[in-house]
Amino acid sequence: MTQEDKYRQQAKVFLRRINEARRFFDNHKPSIGFVGEYLLRKSLHTLMNQPYGICQGFVICNGEISRQCDVIIYTKGKDSIHKSYGELKIVNAESVVAIIEVKSSISKEAFHSTSKAFEHLYSLRVPNCFLFVY
Repeated sequence: MTQEDKYRQQAKVFLRRINEARRFFDNHKPSIGFVGEYLLRKSLHTLMNQPYGICQGFVICNGEISRQCDVIIYTKGKDSIHKSYGELKIVNAESVVAIIEVKSSISKEAFHSTSKAFEHLYSLRVPNCFLFVY
């Protein structure tokens, strides 16, 4: 199986599972959002190489902390994690490879809010910020 086939297969699994969650939680959007974030982290974990970690949480740089980040991809190392609370982690900015904000839908207001959050992350020296809308 090629790498591209692995990506396609994982995307199909993600779509199948998120559509299933939409049927169960059609009247509770926060639950759909939670499931979408979880499934994306799980998919990325399946596809990524060993030197990277994936979590949700916050980024810290010089004592300044970001708002909550849906997906943080970081380089694993001795000083990568500032604090850990299970799946929720505070990651040192120097270790962060990318941040992904996950949305099940997006409005103009949510887009602008996300853009401002990305500006703050860039000021904390996070090199890559992405928006994933499903």
